[in-house]
Amino acid sequence: MARAGNGSMALFILGLLALDAAIVAGFDAREMPTPSAPRTAASEPDVALDWALCQTSFEGRAVTPASVAITYLDSGADRSVTAEQVRAWFGDLHGGAVQVSRLEYRSGRRRIALELWRDRWDEWDRMAGSAAGREVCGRMRAALIARGIERPRAPEASEGSGADRSRHDFEFIYERRSKLYRSVSWVGTLDDLLEPDALDQAQTWLNEVPTEL
Repeated sequence: MARAGNGSMALFILGLLALDAAIVAGFDAREMPTPSAPRTAASEPDVALDWALCQTSFEGRAVTPASVAITYLDSGADRSVTAEQVRAWFGDLHGGAVQVSRLEYRSGRRRIALELWRDRWDEWDRMAGSAAGREVCGRMRAALIARGIERPRAPEASEGSGADRSRHDFEFIYERRSKLYRSVSWVGTLDDLLEPDALDQAQTWLNEVPTEL
């Protein structure tokens, strides 16, 4: 009987210890912060994805971008840019693959777009794969940067301004909205732009005041 009593007492003590441990664990769990879910690219705002534009809708329908503006030349800001600087933005890419267009906005602003077009660049489909919509922007951006194709942002460049972002971050475009422009004209390729005097002529055009607004 004494042994049975001792056994019961031991079980009782063990039970109390287990209860104390459960209570302590409960307080510890309550005081520990719940870890937040890891942030993914899909949950980040567009600005963190390093593109200035990823156009996935056009005239009320879902679309997939079919071109990418690597950069733009702007009046004033790019008045002194050199042919060597421009060429360096495109890494090992063949200059004949880069399409150059003059954009004249209805406001009178002028820009020169340097773009890759899906229907004129054989590597687009290989790099984009089966992606559609926004996923194309992410895949293409990663693939282009891996090849050294991007315009670096100067350390002193202002963050967040529209012109600065579109010059230094990619614009993935399905189709330009015609209501924004007086004219959009293709003028050749990067190779053409870098011919002697051609870049000077382009910069002169950028800084001319349009005759009609």
